[in-house]
Amino acid sequence: MESQSLPQPLPRLISADQVIPTMKGIINQYQAVREGILQNVNPQAASFSNVIQPLIDIDIATQGDIGIIAMLRYASPDRASRQASEEACTLINEDQAAFTARSDFWYLVKAVKEGSDETTLHFEARK
Repeated sequence: MESQSLPQPLPRLISADQVIPTMKGIINQYQAVREGILQNVNPQAASFSNVIQPLIDIDIATQGDIGIIAMLRYASPDRASRQASEEACTLINEDQAAFTARSDFWYLVKAVKEGSDETTLHFEARK
């Protein structure tokens, strides 16, 4: 007998009053991961698995909610949801810009790139 897999569940829509708190929670998760990396990894010990992989993992864990929140800017019939989505997207964009500007973190990324044995990394991971 063939087993059938159930379809993927529908995405969870977020109410207008939960958009900003949800996005702030996501931003806090990102910041905790970044700070954990900075506190626990020095350039000599920097590797793909302890610098880059945690960033990938937090992206994967949060992209569903971020996508739903961003979609609300354009597709929600509720004006309050559209406005909250716009504000939430501004918050995460500002956080990402601040992260990108941090030179202390990029020293670790550079150490990973310079110290990696590129033959052991998948093509996409080497980028």
